[in-house]
Amino acid sequence: MNNNFGVWRSIRDGSVIGLLEELDVDPEGSSHSNNYGLVFEAKNDIYLESVVVRPYFSGNLTIYYKEVDSNNNVGDERINESTISVSDGENQRVNIGWNISPGKYIMLRDDADSTPLMRSESGFSFPVQSTNGSVEAIRGLRNDGEQSNTHFYYFFNWKLYKQ
Repeated sequence: MNNNFGVWRSIRDGSVIGLLEELDVDPEGSSHSNNYGLVFEAKNDIYLESVVVRPYFSGNLTIYYKEVDSNNNVGDERINESTISVSDGENQRVNIGWNISPGKYIMLRDDADSTPLMRSESGFSFPVQSTNGSVEAIRGLRNDGEQSNTHFYYFFNWKLYKQ
């Protein structure tokens, strides 16, 4: 949804979350179960409402994010995480609900309890920006620092709000 006027959303108590933005890449490709994730840069304070995933099996999916430094070293601590129950074989929008400060991060899935997810191998070119530029997906990256500029890992069609 690329809307020049934007959409504002408020939460239950009536306070404003911010301007709706989307980062649109569709899942097209193969499953991958190694510890890869998607490096992104939040250029503003954002609220990440949801993403689309395509699991290969039903079960629990734990999604989390960590900080990434300028040398692409992934931090040790999970900043936030969400565990969601998913069904196999179809695209599913999952609620995340994270407030994210400006910085460079990697979003990953927990290999310990998560189903394999589809990655995208076509239909995009890094960097991928959200509709109003608050978030930029930079590249795929494994938790040990191995980079991939040819695969968009796991987390598609973001709905986020600039705060």
